[in-house]
Amino acid sequence: MCLRVPSNLFALALLMVLAACASTDPAGNIQAVGADVAARTGYSAQRLDGTQAESHSQQAVQDMLADGLGENEAVRIALLNSKRVQALFEGLGVARAEYVQAGLVDNPVFAGAYRYTPGDGSTWELEIAQSLTGLLFTPLRRSVARAELARAESLATAQVLDIILESRRAWFAHQAALERTRAAQLMAETSRAALDLALRLRAAGNITELDLLTRQAMHEEDRILQADEELTLGRARERLNAALGLWGPLAGWEPVGGLPPLPDRRDDADLAAERLESRAVAANLELAATRQELDALARTVGLERYAPFQEVEVGASLEREPGEKWGVGPSLALPIPLFDFGQARRARARARLSVVSREYEAQAVEMRAAARSAALTLEAARNRAEHYRSVLLPLRRDITAEGQLQNNAMNLSTIGLLDLKRAELDTERSAAEALHEYWRARSALEQIISGRIPGDMAANGGMPAASTSGGGGGH
Repeated sequence: MCLRVPSNLFALALLMVLAACASTDPAGNIQAVGADVAARTGYSAQRLDGTQAESHSQQAVQDMLADGLGENEAVRIALLNSKRVQALFEGLGVARAEYVQAGLVDNPVFAGAYRYTPGDGSTWELEIAQSLTGLLFTPLRRSVARAELARAESLATAQVLDIILESRRAWFAHQAALERTRAAQLMAETSRAALDLALRLRAAGNITELDLLTRQAMHEEDRILQADEELTLGRARERLNAALGLWGPLAGWEPVGGLPPLPDRRDDADLAAERLESRAVAANLELAATRQELDALARTVGLERYAPFQEVEVGASLEREPGEKWGVGPSLALPIPLFDFGQARRARARARLSVVSREYEAQAVEMRAAARSAALTLEAARNRAEHYRSVLLPLRRDITAEGQLQNNAMNLSTIGLLDLKRAELDTERSAAEALHEYWRARSALEQIISGRIPGDMAANGGMPAASTSGGGGGH
């Protein structure tokens, strides 16, 4: 006689064996995140596993800093050296362990009892039981956990993109602060020269005391401006150090490159395309994570359908009465749904599914608004930077050049010429901040297309936050 094992029971047994052998090592999940980041940004991110890998990464950082810190080096160093990146990868180990745990079958429970009755002897009761529903629902629990693991990978990718954006923005802010500080220093030097000349003219009786005091106030204001810009520069440098995980000797890097010039308008055409919204929605990692959460919740709703019967246990029971032989037989523990029919658990699961479904719809709307808003911000920032580059700066330089001619012809005083130069330097300072705002806006829109709303935009309902880098206004 041949005993045939049902195919579904065989599949369940195979799944139990595979689950017990599943690895908790998140290396595969980390590689998946790294590959996703590379596909979206062109930069690679990897886990540093072991002392040797840490040593190699430090040497690579030193090599990149040897020739100065540019934008590309800043991003690569952040991904290689930032402890936040490594913390994200280690966090995938938690999600991986929870996924493996969900696929494991509960251990059988052994119970025993011994009773002694004087004169009659002893009674033994032994029982071993296994959750039947735990066995049957393991595949469903595992599918829920698989969706949660995929969600964790999407969120990890999104957070790595945040680190890339922060490193780029910090580098842009530092370069802009350098240019503004340089302009502010030259403004202070110019107003100092004008003040020195005014002191000599006042001593000769050629200007009034009011003129002298006005010159002195102007110079003191320029000194305050220079101090403010130098403080902003120092803060920008430390923000960049924090973003890149640099400290000690590595924090002594030298900047190179300066702010990139305003690119040709055609280079922004792809960022302002009509399909921008759909591209942003298709790539968005928050939406992907929410879709995966919806998948997990939908499977949970299916699991909760059997809530009243999720504590069924089967096993074997052994008992021996005084003077009797051991009795052996099967055991069954079955909950009786008299009070709890599982209605609350099912309602909770359905409600959570509805909540997340509505949140997904809201996220999609906000994502589209963020893309449009970022495109508008980029266009406005470009127009402002172009106006400084093409109109205001050339005009100020022409004014200074004409002032030099008037000074040579004795029609304009040297102090007047210095005032014109100081105004030109102030416009250069504002132009540097306008260019910084363009690159800040461009990086935000590139981040959205890569799949992540910048944190400052998310906090403002999709609207870009104002730059906190300082400077940028007239003086």
